[in-house]
Amino acid sequence: MQNTIDTLTMSVINTACVMMVIAYLVIRTGTNLDMLEKTARKKDIAILIVLFGFFSIYAGINAIPVNIGLVSLRHSGPIIGGLVGGPVVGLGAGLIGAADRLFQGGLIGSWKSAVLALVLAGVFSGIYSKYRQKDGVVGVKEAVVFTVVYELFAAGLTFIFAPSIEAAFILEKQVRLPLIIGNMVAVSIFFFFVKNMIEERRNKNIKEQIEHELTVARTIQMSMVPKVFPVPPDVQELEVFAILESAKEVGGDLYDFFYIDDDHFCFVIGDVSGKGVPASLFMAVTKTLIQAKAGVGISSADILYHTNNELCRGNDETMFVTLFCGILDIRTGEVEFSNAGHNKPYLYRKNGLVQMLNPQRGIALGIMEDFSFSNEKIHLSPSDAIIIYTDGVTEAMDNNNEMFSEERLENTITKVGNAAAKEITQSIVTEVKAFANGAPQSDDITILVLRYFGSGGDMENE
Repeated sequence: MQNTIDTLTMSVINTACVMMVIAYLVIRTGTNLDMLEKTARKKDIAILIVLFGFFSIYAGINAIPVNIGLVSLRHSGPIIGGLVGGPVVGLGAGLIGAADRLFQGGLIGSWKSAVLALVLAGVFSGIYSKYRQKDGVVGVKEAVVFTVVYELFAAGLTFIFAPSIEAAFILEKQVRLPLIIGNMVAVSIFFFFVKNMIEERRNKNIKEQIEHELTVARTIQMSMVPKVFPVPPDVQELEVFAILESAKEVGGDLYDFFYIDDDHFCFVIGDVSGKGVPASLFMAVTKTLIQAKAGVGISSADILYHTNNELCRGNDETMFVTLFCGILDIRTGEVEFSNAGHNKPYLYRKNGLVQMLNPQRGIALGIMEDFSFSNEKIHLSPSDAIIIYTDGVTEAMDNNNEMFSEERLENTITKVGNAAAKEITQSIVTEVKAFANGAPQSDDITILVLRYFGSGGDMENE
């Protein structure tokens, strides 16, 4: 008896390996995946009939002699075929298995019941699959329960066609339990692998869809920030250049610049808490509010005050944004600015001096209503420049988790501060990436550089 069990176990393992190959072929072929999910075309049915019919034949070839009977996993082919492909596939696989079993012959009672059991296995499993109340592929437990119930039904066929009740009892006593166990194992292995591979395919499709949607979202997001930069000779008084590189497909950094009137130029940079789609949506709202609140005679502190109150209302997710807002009077070079918890900007003087501005930082927007922001001023001489940035620059890390730091940023500005705004911006990004040396970008990187030439467009140092 122990020898029989050991032999049966080896047979089940051997057959299960073939089943895994079949499962792989079925699921990796797009056509057959459609069949498993009940969406295949008629011409594809023949493929599965042959596959599961072959499995029934293969199981018969590897049948194990047990005293007066044989233990094989023939029923697995039509059962699986019916459960995944419906009545037509189940019947087709059953007929192939039945034809092979009929060709082998045997005792009259045994081969008649065996042939009929193979055909009915495909028919019954196919009908069950077609009219079950659940959508999708049959689950592992569901398939195992069906297999057990059907094997008990097949035992009844043996009693009907056996020459005598005694002969049927002796046969069933020897083979039915190994048959039930073997087919249970075979069916469960198949549906386990199929279920996992279908889930893998679905996850891949979902991932591709999400990636596509994020790409569209990034395109929309980037379309919201200015892409045309004011530079001489189109604009005589100043030049501006900015760059935004998200750590993910979409991010929460923002920059913006626009004329409030003929003499006042507003420029803004911000960093929303978090990353991804929520941050990008909050960024879009912030940018819209800044432009809506800006106006003739409205100070930078007032812009932040009103924007902050709007962001605080209904902010159930408690998101916030650090933000620097400046307004340049292009006639005088006076810059009025306010800081809402953002990184301190750098000022590059035309004589090569680099200094960090030290404004009162205030609090980030979206945290507390009715907060009064300070309004501060500096004066730009012709060819002076302001460099504002987000913490993705100074906190960029290399493979040793060392940060780029304000010191490295200041050194970079010192080296390239006399260049055009575009070159300064690109040089900083280049230095940051060289420092990171391939380490993953952990935060959005945004830089805006504004250089003032004076009301007459004095470009003496260019």
